[in-house]
Amino acid sequence: MDHKNIFNTKEINIFDILRIIWQSKTFFIFNTSLFAIIGIIFALSLPNIYKSSTLLAPTENSFVSSNNAFKNVASFAGINIPNNTGNKSLEAVATIRSMKFFKENFLPNIHKPDLVAIKKWDSKSNNIVYDSEIYDASIEKWILKDSELNLSPSDLYMYSIYKSILSIVQDENGFYILSIEHQSPIIAKKWVELITFQINELFRSIDKKTSSLSVDYLNLKILDTSYNEVKQVLYNLMKAELQKLAVIESNESYIFRVIDPPYVPEKKFLPKRSTIVVIFTFIGGLISIIFTLIKYFRNSEKI
Repeated sequence: MDHKNIFNTKEINIFDILRIIWQSKTFFIFNTSLFAIIGIIFALSLPNIYKSSTLLAPTENSFVSSNNAFKNVASFAGINIPNNTGNKSLEAVATIRSMKFFKENFLPNIHKPDLVAIKKWDSKSNNIVYDSEIYDASIEKWILKDSELNLSPSDLYMYSIYKSILSIVQDENGFYILSIEHQSPIIAKKWVELITFQINELFRSIDKKTSSLSVDYLNLKILDTSYNEVKQVLYNLMKAELQKLAVIESNESYIFRVIDPPYVPEKKFLPKRSTIVVIFTFIGGLISIIFTLIKYFRNSEKI
């Protein structure tokens, strides 16, 4: 008799399924409990992950616009001013996520093993235990299996970890929430501060260099012209660039202003151990039900 005949000869309802499971309650309880215990062991084996965040507001320097009237006057003087209209904060967010920023601004300012070789963090002593198969802290050397060479992990591999622990989201009010997840809450806070500082300094240095080159260029144009009207326009342009340089030099929060600074979190962000145990228990119960029903129908087929 095939399975189709079984279902045709007797309609199976929920009460029949419950009766079948009850008849095999010992197996069901044992198997479900086993999965629950495995879930507990697995959940407890996972390290605590802490999340530190900061709330950032784009500054006035984040918004670039061109003054059309001023641009027309500059054109009269023979100077082409590009139409720079946009939002630098979006560019800054993309920069933070980029490989270039990671290699040049983040990686040189951290202890690399804290990114790729951490095994656990001791909350009592605030010490980090490193994975001995990756990094030997006693001699401060990377360990490469099957080799005597002292090679560090590749930038690309470290960048993949960086992306996995970094989060930047924009809320409905236009503010940005920058977060880092790490086993050490102290390092998480430190790296959020580092990224915020580095992105402000990076854009400040870029705009400072651009304005300085503009001033040098305007000086040459002033010396190169004999028309007083043109010289006056050039002086006005130079005055604007010098004012811009003053703002660049004096403003620490150049692209982002910190509304709410990062803090050292006291409670873990991950893992959700209770959720993990519930999922394992549910899977164990589901497997037990399926196995019990399959066994029942197979025995019924033999009768």
